[in-house]
Amino acid sequence: ISKMTQTMILTKQGPFSNFATSLGYFNPLAHRFSVTGLLSAGQNIASHLIDLSWYKLLGPEGLANLQTTAAKTATTYHSGLIKAYLGSFALSILIILMSMH
Repeated sequence: ISKMTQTMILTKQGPFSNFATSLGYFNPLAHRFSVTGLLSAGQNIASHLIDLSWYKLLGPEGLANLQTTAAKTATTYHSGLIKAYLGSFALSILIILMSMH
């Protein structure tokens, strides 16, 4: 294969073949504007989505989620103790009333 490439005859290139193969139909100005516009729009959309997700996480929805979690935890811890507190209060009132007579 290397011997074949050394003996290969190169064809002479004309001006029209050079034009077609060297991006002659490519307009760099239009390409640059379209790519810049698309990249700017993509960056704008990405930054808006990131800002929106942080706003949802730390804003009103995040605060509501934090408060509901704390309320559920407090309700679970205190639900069984209310009866005990009420019973001890009633017992202490009964003892105080009995000791007064």
